[in-house]
Amino acid sequence: VPPVMAAVISSAAFTFLHLQYSIPALVVVFVAGLAFAWLRLKSGTIVVPIIAHIAANSAITFLASLAPPTTP
Repeated sequence: VPPVMAAVISSAAFTFLHLQYSIPALVVVFVAGLAFAWLRLKSGTIVVPIIAHIAANSAITFLASLAPPTTP
């Protein structure tokens, strides 16, 4: 398949693996998947998008740690 179609398909699969999130968050996940696919195509290696995914998860985890605790 052409690279653009492969990026869309892999981003959709990436989004499917994150269905525990809200619809707006899934849109962000899909766009992130497209960005990771672009990184893979531009770098020629899977290592770059893996590092980008780790960095994104780390940033999100750090920002979540700054949020005040929720009360039940």
